[in-house]
Amino acid sequence: MKNVLWLILIGAAAILFYDAIGAIASLSLGFDYYWLIFGSTVIYAMVGYFSANKKNVFIGAVAGAVMGLLDSTLGWYISWTLGPGRPDIEMDAIMIISTIFFVTILAGFIGLIGGFIVRARNTIA
Repeated sequence: MKNVLWLILIGAAAILFYDAIGAIASLSLGFDYYWLIFGSTVIYAMVGYFSANKKNVFIGAVAGAVMGLLDSTLGWYISWTLGPGRPDIEMDAIMIISTIFFVTILAGFIGLIGGFIVRARNTIA
């Protein structure tokens, strides 16, 4: 369990760093910030993969969900503050909470897929 906490901390640092650098790059290079979703997905999956073990793949889902929660709160705050994370529409509290919920659930599912990949790899090996 101690290793999982370290992986979550490393993943948290990675996702927040990615959000900040991605926001700056989006502004500097002029690409749509939306495309950074693919890198975030990779981080969710990697944290889920490395957090899960052959006995409990659901740890990967929890780790992925934590990444999604951080990404959709602190990460969104970072990108919103820097500029490209600001939505084009006025968002009320329900919309913001719904977005956080959706991203957290999606990231948990992606982390779960990472956990199942670990299980499959360990079964074959």
